[in-house]
This record gives sequence, structure tokens and C-alpha cells, in this order.
Amino acid sequence: MESAVSSGAARRRRGGRSRWLPAAALLVLGAAAAAAAGLPSAAAVSAAGAARPARLVQVRGERALQLPCGFASSGADRCSWDLPVAWDLRTAPGISLRWLCTDVATVSQFSVYLRAGGVWHAAKVSLGTPGRWQTVQVLKTDTSPEGTPRGWGQVDRVRIAAWRGGARDTTLYLADLDRLRPNVGVAILRGSATVAAAERGAAQSYARNVMNALASAGVLPACIDDSDVAVTGFAGYRLVLLPYHPNPSASLTRQLVEHAAAGGRVVGFYTLPAGLGEALGLRTGAYIRGADIPGGLAGMQFDAGRVRGLPASLRQDSGNALDLVPTGHGMRALGWWVSGAGRRTAHTAAVLGSRGAWFGHVYLARDSTHGRQALLAIAGHFLPEVWERAASHQMANVTAGIAEGSFESIIEPLLARRAGPADSQAALRQARDLYRTAQSMHQSGRYPECVAALDRCRDQLARGLLTAQQPAPSRELRGAWCHRGYGIAGQSWEQTAGQMAVGGLNTLFVNVADGGKADYASAVLAPSPTYRQQGDQLQAALAACTRRGIAVHAWKLCFNLGDKPVPEQLARWRREGRLQRSPGGVDRDWLCPSHPENRRLEARAAAEMVTRYPGLAGVHLDFIRFPSSAGCTCEACRKGFEATLGRRLSGWPDVLRRDPALAQPWADYRRLVVTETVRQVAEAVRQVRPGAGVSAAVFSNWSSARETVAQDWVLWAKRGYVDFVCPMNYHADAEAQRSDIARQAAWLRGSRAGLYPGIGVSTARLDALGVTRQIAATRAAGTGGFVLFELNRREAEEILPALGGR
Repeated sequence: MESAVSSGAARRRRGGRSRWLPAAALLVLGAAAAAAAGLPSAAAVSAAGAARPARLVQVRGERALQLPCGFASSGADRCSWDLPVAWDLRTAPGISLRWLCTDVATVSQFSVYLRAGGVWHAAKVSLGTPGRWQTVQVLKTDTSPEGTPRGWGQVDRVRIAAWRGGARDTTLYLADLDRLRPNVGVAILRGSATVAAAERGAAQSYARNVMNALASAGVLPACIDDSDVAVTGFAGYRLVLLPYHPNPSASLTRQLVEHAAAGGRVVGFYTLPAGLGEALGLRTGAYIRGADIPGGLAGMQFDAGRVRGLPASLRQDSGNALDLVPTGHGMRALGWWVSGAGRRTAHTAAVLGSRGAWFGHVYLARDSTHGRQALLAIAGHFLPEVWERAASHQMANVTAGIAEGSFESIIEPLLARRAGPADSQAALRQARDLYRTAQSMHQSGRYPECVAALDRCRDQLARGLLTAQQPAPSRELRGAWCHRGYGIAGQSWEQTAGQMAVGGLNTLFVNVADGGKADYASAVLAPSPTYRQQGDQLQAALAACTRRGIAVHAWKLCFNLGDKPVPEQLARWRREGRLQRSPGGVDRDWLCPSHPENRRLEARAAAEMVTRYPGLAGVHLDFIRFPSSAGCTCEACRKGFEATLGRRLSGWPDVLRRDPALAQPWADYRRLVVTETVRQVAEAVRQVRPGAGVSAAVFSNWSSARETVAQDWVLWAKRGYVDFVCPMNYHADAEAQRSDIARQAAWLRGSRAGLYPGIGVSTARLDALGVTRQIAATRAAGTGGFVLFELNRREAEEILPALGGR
């Protein structure tokens, strides 16, 4: 029977108005309908937090589980629903979900969890455009385990979770939930449970890079964890990819050797087990340090003529690598390392033979287009079906991420209008011609050439749309974060500043100091290795940027002592009790904001920056928080907390866990000491240079950041301690950026602080058009500025020229 829409169940509010799905669009269904859609019954779904019970309904022609999220009436920060499943995902690439969300702006973060062998594996997911059905793939390589992985043979729960981003209700409709199945005879072997804990994150990250590159081309390999391979084996997979496994067991190596000997192919990266190298026909040679190569190991140059579809080069920016030496089975050099100066070295970067291929370093995904092309080419060399799969996928999705609709429905109206600059129209005409060429190639079975034509077609379509954009507003902060004091590896600050100017950027945030050392001349902090070897980087950046009208803010990592703390400094601070301590009694390489001397150190360092460098626009604070919710529990924290309570505490730090009455005062105290640091920095800077700015890079979700890491940035803004904040809104799509900005603007209402959202160019691997769309979201919201993360070689050479000041 038809049901009336209950309060908030299918409602979407924005700007004070309510939007409703029509009541007639919802039909309550029986349990039998759920099975047809691959869903559990509504009664089997358990809700927690602000989540309301699930119902099975029909909405907009789809059978779906209705999952209401009651943030308006609940104080809980999270909604979650657990759905029972009985899956064996040992060879599956991941899972797929089809859903619709009525209001994404009230959700700050959305995650999908899989429970395998009793261990939860979590992945952050974008909800996409509100009110539209969409299918989302959650790949196993996108998940992170909350504990030691135990294999994927017994998956019994899927959890869907939404975190509060506002006080409005929203509803999620889940229409399908299913396993993904491999569509080619390729398997990715992921280092997992058998990899040492210190290396496991890296192994999983590099597997994710390889899987994402292939999946973006429509190629879905099997994904097999090392702990599952004893059960699954490699039968049925003609090609095995090994993204990174630092120390495979003897049995795993034997399986790979047997696979190669039986006619299978193996393609691997970096570390090479001796037995496997002999089976494939290669060995590793010298260890290559990027620091020993002028300009570093910028990338690989390939003998592209040997493999169809192989790009001429691949950017890597590797810190180190292994030289490769062919020994048999037809193995020959396929690529060589190239320096930052563009010169080919004598070091072999890639080899190819009859039994497989090997690369001298892991795939870092810093050149996503050429990386995808290289992986497709190598896989397609051994399995031609890979090319057919990729070509068919890209024919159907050539406009994905650029515009909605088929290619013809987009291109013809644009050309018919004859509007926009001449170079825009020329690019659009070229895109049309390339698409027609690709169609012909696909029909004749020339799949590698079809994929190459479609890549160029997408480039021209994006260029045509980009060059039609209006120029950037004149009064806008257009910034970029640069994480290295020396700028981009292999470039001078003059080159980097010139590239920023080409892209229309007018503000640089350059990381020149952490909690203990500086890349500039400092009497407060210790000299960094960069300063000792290359001189004053802040002065060099200022000189190059000032000539081009680019403002420079000194980016300071607060409390965090960086990758390589100064040993003498660290030992002294440990003796003085100034380091943070975990509840288990382990010191961290972080200074604790509870210690008065640490707060004074941050204030002195900031004041010194603006005093010594009068051309500096301001100081930009980062890591101005605790590392996590666990701690700090050092003696300075104990004494400071006891002082605020007015009494002594026995059984420290366990008393914090045992006594629930301390939870709120403890959270307040942690926020107090971080906020006090910001106040002291602002006061010190403005006392010596009243016109200098104070700003901060902050977590995007203020409501959770103030609770977990004590980063109360809205309070800092409302008290006037900071002139502007840059929330790190790192998303793959513009809709999520718009949602974040709407929440953040509401939180900051009543303050004079600016809001300049961060755009995750490198973290989300955005192309130029993706960056432009997120910039457009900031302009539509009237923020008055944005900051790109981060300024690296790819961003400087590919993204900024395409932006061209738009």
C-alpha cells in the first residue's frame, strides 16, 4: 500500500525551505522484494546513533531500503546502519552500492565499512549529487583495516555511516548492494597481513594506486590479499600484478614462481624476491638514491615502440629506486630513469620479457594519465582482452567527470552556439573529430589506438570548456600550499614563482618550519638540513614571489617535530617533559601544548618570522591541534588539568577512562591549551607587526575536530585570533566541496575571519577541469578565495597552465 511520507523521511531542506520527495513516490514493500534487489530485509538492518530504523520502500521506480538520518532531533554525531551479508570476497575487487541521498550538505563525512574475519575495513565515500541515483564502487584497495587483517573469506557485515555536518535530517535510499566481480583474467596481489605493520600501510597504498589506475579505465582485476592466496591460488589468472611486497614468504614466492613457470605472467614493482627474479629473467642491481641524481629521479623514459599504447614517459619523482638487470627469458630494458634536468640516466627503470615485466620503483600515481596508460599497455601486452575492455568502457564514459550526458549531446550544442573564444571552439571541434576517429577504431578492433584517441578527445573537450571560462575575479585570494621549503624538486624558486604567475595564483603558503627546525635563518629554531645545504629558503621564495606580485605566508607546523627531529633537541625536550605522551606511556615526537614553554616557542618563532622578513604577508599555522583523541597524558597535561579542576587526580592517566564525569572537563581543557597557543601566536605577531596576518589550515569538520583533536577553529575566528582559515576540503567532486563550504560559512557567521577552502588537487588527483569546478564552487559561495593542495611538479606543469588565471 502507499504510505504517507513520515516527518523527515524523504525531506530535503536547504536555505530554510523544505523539499520533499512526492508521497506517491514512496511505496512500502514486503521483505521478498529486498532479496530481488540484493538487499537484506529491513528488519535485519540494525540502526545506531542518530539513525532511524530502516524500511523497504519503492522510490522513483527503484526498490530501496529507506535509511533516515535524524540529526535534527538527536544529539548523536553519527548515523550508522549494519546490513548482514554472507560473502566470500577473497578474489572480489570490492563491492558496489546504488543509492540516493536527499540532502548531502548535512553530512560531513560518509563511510562504508566491511567486516571481514571480525576486522572492520573502512572507506570514505562521496555521496555525490543530492536527489540523484548513483552507483558507487568501494574497492577493497580503498579500505583501511581497523586492526590486523584476517582475510576476506568471511564478510558478514556492511556498515553505512554518516557523520553530522549540520542539524538537519536527511535520508539515504539504498537500492542495491552487491559484490564486484573481476572482468579480466588479471589479479592484483596485495601485501597485507603477512607484511610487517610498519610497511603494511605502504603496501596497501601502492596496491590502491595500481587498482585505481586500472579501474578508472574500466578494467577490474581480482584483488587477492597475501593471507588469502594460499586458498585462492592464481589458477584462472593469466597475469598477476605485485604492486609492492617488501618480504614475501617462501611459500608465496614459490606460488609466483610456479605461476610463471606454468605459463602465467607476473608484473611487479620494486623489491624482488631472488627466486622470482630467476624465474622471470632478471635481478636487481644498484640501489639508486634520488639525492645523488641532479634534480632527482623525475621519472621513466620508455622504449614506447616495443609495446602498443605505452606512453613515452612517466613522471614519478621517486626518492630512491633499484637498477634492474635482465638475465634471461627474453628480458630486455624497456625504460630508463630520467633526472629532474630531463636527462636519461644509465639506470634501467623497467624491463619486459616473455614471462613478465618489472619496474624499479613502486607506482606513485603522481602522473595519473601516463600511469594509467603504462599499466594498461603492460597488462594489454600480455592479455589483449584488457585493451578491448578499456576501449569499450572509455567509449561509453568519455565525458565522465567533464560534463553530464553523451558526447554528442554535449558537443553539438556547444559548437552550434559558436560562442566563446576561438581557441575554445577549435578545441571542441578537435574533440569531435577525435571522438569520430575513436569510434572508427573501436569498430575495427584497434583498441589501443581507440583508447589513445579518446584520451586526446577528453583533453580537448576539457580544454575547450576551460578556455571558455571567465577570468578570475580581481579581488580573490588564489593560493597554493607548497610542502617543501625549497619548493618543487629540481626547480629554483624563480621557476616555481613563474609557474604560479602563469596559473594566476597570487598567494603562496610555503612550509618553512616544523616544531623544532627551520628552513630559514632562525635564532629560535634549529637549522634544518635544507637550510644547511641550500640556504635561506624563505628569503629565496620571497624574492621570487614579490617580483611577481605573489604574497608569501610562512607555513609553520606547530608542535610536530617532523620526519627527522634534531637528536640533541629531542633528547633535551624529553628530559624537560615537553613531549607528548600516549596513555600507554610512550613519548611522541610532538611538543605538548600544555607545557607553557612550548606555547611560548610557537609564539616566539612566529614573531621572529614577521620581524626578520618584513615582506612576509603572514604566518600560517598547521598541526595546531593534538595528533588524535588519545592523549596527551604527559605530566604537563596532568598538572594543567588538575589546576583547572582545582583538585588532585589519583591513578593518572587511567582515571580519565574510569571516571565519565571527567570526559567533558578534559575535552574543554585540551581545547583550552590549543586555543591559548593560537592566542599567544596572534598576540606576538601583531605586537611586532600589526599588519601581518595570522591564519590556519584546519580540519574541514569543526564539530568533530574540536572534540577529537581539540581544534576549535570557529572559536579562534570569532575571538579574532586568526584573520582567515583554510579548511582542508579535499574531495574528488565539487558537490562535496559545496556542502563543506555551506557548513563552514554557517559556523563562521558572525566572525570577521575569511574562509578560503582548501582544494585537494593532489590528494584527490584532480585534473584541471576538476580543479576549475571546485574553484567555481568557492566563487558561487562567495568565499573570496581558495588554496590548492599542493604545489608540486604535476600541478605546476599540468594544472596551472590549464587554469591560466581562470
